[in-house]
Amino acid sequence: MSKPLANIYFFYGDDVSALHERLKIWKTRFAEKPDGMLDSEDHHEPLDLDRVTRSLQLQALLGPKRLVTIFGAMSESAKVQEAVAGLLQSVSDQTVVILWKKVK
Repeated sequence: MSKPLANIYFFYGDDVSALHERLKIWKTRFAEKPDGMLDSEDHHEPLDLDRVTRSLQLQALLGPKRLVTIFGAMSESAKVQEAVAGLLQSVSDQTVVILWKKVK
């Protein structure tokens, strides 16, 4: 039985400005944690799967949690989507993942 994916969030919509504002708020709140550090990494299209893999497998270095944002994973090929879905199954509890999709 696989573990629940409670630390994975999906941001989507057609208002890119509102999506950016929501992400900015999350990053600000993330940095406001007691340690005051933002351990964050963003991945943009086209996705480099090796880099995404390393990012999702790294433990948090600067604080108790890592924030990883993956832009456009759902717009990639089926092969890349399947690879990302497989990676998400093994994300540590220290890593918070945001999947971002602009919807037309």
